[in-house]
Amino acid sequence: MNIQWENEINTKTQEYINQAYISYDTTLDEQFNEKEVINIYYTLNNNKATFLDEISNELISLLIKNNPNQMTQLINVICNKNS
Repeated sequence: MNIQWENEINTKTQEYINQAYISYDTTLDEQFNEKEVINIYYTLNNNKATFLDEISNELISLLIKNNPNQMTQLINVICNKNS
């Protein structure tokens, strides 16, 4: 590879990395709280098709309504699984 191209690629890569660090929002690393999960209950639309997981919005709503604390814990476990 041409040394000039290699330098350009390295420079651009470093610029992208630096930009990612500048725009990084630490609040995205926080766990969900129960209030946020309860808000999901009020915003989910029923009568929608399921996705690949085949979990309906009605089921999610029912679980949140009956066990908001447990659902909050479950969501946080799932979100932190690969951390």
